[in-house]
Amino acid sequence: MTGRAALALGASLALWSAAATAAPITALVPDATDVRQSTLVGRSGQVYEPDAAGSRWVRRAPGGVSIEVTAATLLDGELVAFGARTPLFRRRGPQWLVEQVGQRGRVLVGAGPHFSIAIGRQLFLRKQGRFVRIGAAPADVVALWAGDERSVVFATDQAIFRRRGAAFVQVRSLAGVLGFSGAAPHALTATAAIEVRTGAKLTLPGVAVRAASSAKAPAAIVRLPTGRLALARDLTRPGAPIELPVDVEPAFVATDLQDRAVLAADGAVQVLDGSTWRPATLVDELPAARPGPPPARSP
Repeated sequence: MTGRAALALGASLALWSAAATAAPITALVPDATDVRQSTLVGRSGQVYEPDAAGSRWVRRAPGGVSIEVTAATLLDGELVAFGARTPLFRRRGPQWLVEQVGQRGRVLVGAGPHFSIAIGRQLFLRKQGRFVRIGAAPADVVALWAGDERSVVFATDQAIFRRRGAAFVQVRSLAGVLGFSGAAPHALTATAAIEVRTGAKLTLPGVAVRAASSAKAPAAIVRLPTGRLALARDLTRPGAPIELPVDVEPAFVATDLQDRAVLAADGAVQVLDGSTWRPATLVDELPAARPGPPPARSP
C-alpha cells in the first residue's frame, strides 16, 4: 500500500469511527413507569430507542435537525423536538419536519403530565391535536408546569402565577425559580422547594442547581456541602441524596415511580437503579446510506 493510499484509508476509518460514535444526548422523553424505557434524543435530533431489557438504547434511523435540541416530547404519538427558539420539529417516520405553532420566539417546554410550552410570553397547551394559546405572561417565563388544562402554573423572575378561569393570578412573590418538579408542582430555588398550592417549604440537602423531571415527589440535582453534585430523588422525606458519577451539571435528569433515574452529563448517559449508577450503552445500527432529502431546516 502506498503512503497516499494509507493516508486515504486512515482518513476514511477516522470518518467512519466518528460517524459510529453515539451522539451527545441532550433530551429525553420520560417513561414515568420505567425511565429506562424512555426515548433519548441527541443534540442534532438523533433518536435512540430503548431495548426491551432496558440495558441499551439503539439508533436505527438517520436524520437530524438544524437546531441544537434542548427538549423533546411525544405529541399525538409522534416525537417533537425543541431548541432554544422556534420552529419546532416533528418526526414522521424516519424524517424530521418543521412544525409551526403560529408564534415565533424563545421556547420553554413545561414540566408536568400535560404538555405545555411558552414561546416568549405566550403560553400554549395541546388540545385536540392543536396548539391552543391560553394567555400571556406579564414577564418572561422562566419555568412552566401543567397538570391538565385548568391546572397551569408558571414563574417569572419575581413571582409565581397560576391559571384561574381564563386569567392568570399571582400566587406569591418568589425570585430565583430554577424549575418545577413533582406530581404536585413544587417551585425549586437554590435554597428551597416550595409547594405551589400551600406554600409549604421543603429544606434541601444542599444547594439546588437543577430541577429533575418527576412524576411522583419533587426531585432535584443539588450540590452537597462536600462540593459534590447529587440526586435528591424525594425532597419531601429525609434521606441521603445519591452522588452523581460525574461532577458536571446534567443536561437533563428524570426519575420514575420506582425511584430509578436517567441523566445525561459530560456527553454520556447514566442509569440509576437502586443506589448504583451505571453507564448506558448507546448503539448506532444505521441502514446503509442512500441518496435522499437533506435534514429538515428552519426557515
